Formats: sequence, structure tokens, C-alpha cells
Amino acid sequence: MLNDTSSLSRRRFAAGLALGTVAFVLPMRAAALSVEQARALIDQAVADINAVISSGKSEGAMIGDFERIFSKYADVPVIARSALGPAAKQASKAQLTAFTKAFQGYISRKYGRRFREFIGGTIEVTDAKPLKSYYEVISVARLKGDKTAAAVRASVKLDFVFVGEGQPPAAGARRHVDGYTAIKDAEDEQIVEVGRIQARLPAAYIAETRLRIDFYRKLALADSPAALKRIEEDLRDRFGRFGEEVKALLLVTEIRVRAEQKGVVSVETDANRLKCLRRRGTVDDWVQVGSRFPRLTAPQPLVRLREILVFLKNLPNP
Repeated sequence: MLNDTSSLSRRRFAAGLALGTVAFVLPMRAAALSVEQARALIDQAVADINAVISSGKSEGAMIGDFERIFSKYADVPVIARSALGPAAKQASKAQLTAFTKAFQGYISRKYGRRFREFIGGTIEVTDAKPLKSYYEVISVARLKGDKTAAAVRASVKLDFVFVGEGQPPAAGARRHVDGYTAIKDAEDEQIVEVGRIQARLPAAYIAETRLRIDFYRKLALADSPAALKRIEEDLRDRFGRFGEEVKALLLVTEIRVRAEQKGVVSVETDANRLKCLRRRGTVDDWVQVGSRFPRLTAPQPLVRLREILVFLKNLPNP
């Protein structure tokens, strides 16, 4: 049985679960879970989901079970406040409680219906690793009749982009420079300082929370440049021109899509270094130019995102 600290920690991992993605993110706290504990925790959550998938229950009953799983593992009030955006600051306690209850039901009905896609299949945890103040656990869906598993989504972690709602971390906290890093930087060409940007759908652009959640879902499920282009056109048609934050979100999503097409499972930036991890059969290897990581030169964040896209497009197909 989990102790109290682990019980509190486990309730903060399930934003990914709520959005139906294959990557779970678990914030670490004081007396934090280890990687093994984080993986075991999400193994248990996935086991609960698999039990529902194979239960043979009606869709309505499965949705009810999913809501209980969502409530058990997720910090629903925190996720609901994030979805509500700036309006959460003006809402009364009673209003927040009512919204949270409605939000929990909405998420459970909307994403619980996806259980139909997995009937006869399973969801398996494949990897777990710490990412600064979070754990990332990667899982893969195996659908009934499929001989191969659904593709694992590429992970995109860019140190100059803050993806999502909320307050970005302070600029000085984004990169830890120890002695080794300082020496490496000195050996490299001069580091180009790059601005920072937040990638999101602002409430000022899409006021209705339900619509923002729906577009975040569409972006998370986009699996081709053509699908992403349709989402971009839909945004323009329904809400008009968008600013740099939305442009950044679309570019980050395209980086993920292009990476997946090229067999790249992870795209990261560390100052000017671009680190792309490519999966070839059972072996993972880093994409390098000569004997070092590719270097990024653009100082503006949107231009740097496009620079990463050009690099990915020029990679050979797997």
C-alpha cells in the first residue's frame, strides 16, 4: 500500500491520462518518488485502465469506471483550474467546486469513450525517466488485431519554450550550468542567447474552455503535417489571426510530427545544442554532425523552432 507521501504524489501525474496521450508526466515533490516508484505507480493506473478495457461492460459503465480512475489518480482541481485559465482567479470557491465537478464529468465522458478503441487490446508502460521537476513515463497502446504496437509519440523538450498554461519558470532557472557544462560551453563556439516563448492557446484567443481543451486534444492527436495544417486553418477560420504563442504551439507540434516521421523519439535543446534521439530497431542513437550535436544559431524563438524543423525535414527517412 502506498504511504501518504506517495498517495499525494500520485494524484498529480494524470494530466496526460486525462488527455488520452501516451506520455504521462508526474511532478516530483519533497520526499519524491523514485523512477521505479513512479513507473510502478503508473503501471497500477494502466492496470486499472486495462481492467476496464477488458471488462466487457457497456460504454456507460466504462465511462463511470474511467471517472473513478481519473478522480483517483489525478489532481482534478488543479487540472480544472488550469483549463479554466485566468477566470479561475475571479471565481468563488463555490463556482470553482461546481466547475471542477462539471469538468471531471466532461473529461470522463469525452475521453472515456475512447475505451472502445482499446477493447481487446492493452496499454503497456515502456519507459520512465526524471525530467527536472517531473517524471515522464512513456506507454504504448497495442490494439486488437494489430501485430505491431501503435507508434510511441516523440518527446519534445525545448529549453527556450514553455508549453501549456500557467506561469513559465524564471529565466535563470531554465539551464543549470555546472563546472562540466561551463567547460563544454567554453570549448564550443560562443553561446547564442535565445529569447523565450510560451506555446499555448491563450484564453484571450479562445475564450471558451471547452473549445481550448478540444483544440489541445486535436493537436495531441495530429499525426501528419496535413492534419496539423487542417487544425491551423480551422483556428484561423473560427477565431481569426493568432499571435506568437499559438504559432509556437503549432511549430512545437509540427516538430513532434516530423520527428515521428523520421524515426526520432526525442527532440531536446540544451543552449545551442540540438539533441535528437533516433530509434533504429532495438538500438537508439543520437543524430550528430561529425562527432558532435548539431548547433542552432537563430536568436529568436520562432525562427529557432523553424530551424529545428528544417533539420528534421532534411534527415533521411527511416
